[in-house]
Parts: sequence; C-alpha cells; structure tokens
Amino acid sequence: MSVLYWQVECRAPQPVVFAVNHALHQWRSCIDRWQQDLGLSYVGWPDWDSLLRLSEIGRGFDTSGQIHPEHGIAPWLWLTALKKAGFVGIDVGIVTDASRETSTNLHQESEVLQLFGTDLVQIRPVAEALGLLLPSLDLVAALGEMDSDWF
Repeated sequence: MSVLYWQVECRAPQPVVFAVNHALHQWRSCIDRWQQDLGLSYVGWPDWDSLLRLSEIGRGFDTSGQIHPEHGIAPWLWLTALKKAGFVGIDVGIVTDASRETSTNLHQESEVLQLFGTDLVQIRPVAEALGLLLPSLDLVAALGEMDSDWF
C-alpha cells in the first residue's frame, strides 16, 4: 500500500453542514496541538483548507483526494473522525490502493498505521481526543480511588 484515496459526499441540510464545519475545526485544533506537543512540523496536505472551505458554505458538496505517506497520519485521522461521527447526509469513504475500505476501528487498521510508520501507542492521545479510541483505563489509579469494604 502506498496511498489512500478518500471522498466526502455531502447532501446534508445547512445546519448539519455547519455542524460538520465546527467539528472539522475542533478536530484540526486537536491534531495541531498533538503535533506541536510531539514537536512535529506542519505537513502540507492540500485538502485541509479545501474541505474546511467547502463546509463553511453550508450547502452540499463532493470532494475527493489522496493521502500519501509524506502527508503523515493526521489527514487520515481527521477524515476517519468525520466518518465515525456519522453526520446525517455526510458519506465518507477512505480506501487503500487495493480498494479496501478502511474502517473507523483503529485496532483493525494496522496496514494503514504501517503506511505512516506509526502504531496505536504513538497516536493514542490524538485518537482519544478525536473519539476514535476509548481512553485507556488506569487500573492502579482506579483501584486506589475506590473505597472497598470487601477486604
């Protein structure tokens, strides 16, 4: 696998499109903070701004593009968050160059993670912030906070 192909088809009413725009901005901020925390430089993926502009208009649109390894994993996470959000009237498709549709379950997407040279451990903070992974449970901390009369 060397590239991902994506498409967003929007047939949603104006309030939903504006909600999508708001969510895309929030997720982009999460991704930017995560990249800054890791000291990663901004990777020029040309479709960040075009998708944001299209969703600002408040009406339907179709757009598509590619994500190459040099763009980093952030664009795929951003689009996967949109796909998982399940906005009514918004269809998001992301496929590999072998025509396999990627899922929103990051545990099943080791091939995609490998394309970008990463794994779940490295992307966990941003994936949790985007709602793509459930937060890790710290059992030691949880047990320490429990008042138990059982023992």
